[in-house]
Amino acid sequence: MKLSTSSKTSLRKLDSYGLKSAEKLKELQELQAKVISNPEEFKLDHTDGTFKIVLDNIDLRITTRDMTSDRQNKDIHWVNHSAVENRVTLGSRKREQIELSQLENCQLLPTAADHEKLRRDFTSLVSRVLVEHLPCLAFLQSVCIKHIPHQFSKEMAKKTEKVIINKP
Repeated sequence: MKLSTSSKTSLRKLDSYGLKSAEKLKELQELQAKVISNPEEFKLDHTDGTFKIVLDNIDLRITTRDMTSDRQNKDIHWVNHSAVENRVTLGSRKREQIELSQLENCQLLPTAADHEKLRRDFTSLVSRVLVEHLPCLAFLQSVCIKHIPHQFSKEMAKKTEKVIINKP
């Protein structure tokens, strides 16, 4: 037996997810204004209280077997709008810009330190794949690194504040 919901039920459920989203979005905007005006008061690590608007779309085409004037093919285009708080902001880092004619090729090549960091990252990734796909190495799963540590690991471990935006 297969269970399913009607499109009206699904749409009602999607609408319920967006309830109170206007208030939550307003709270995020107020927090952003406060943090930008006085960041020392909030003592945030690597973030400025900003957020991004994220759009995700789903496109469906429902075709009818026997098309009549009442039963036509349907194209459905749904878009999910959400605001996601930036946990880490890298915008404050300014890179020095130089003319392309003054740029040496050796400045674009990876250094020995870059190669060593890449090797460490690949070691973690390959060990994870080997432990997952080779049953004889399954006993090493408890010591396998799941997430590659980096300077923003603490901030990225926190739950993302996400708000579904309702259409007005």
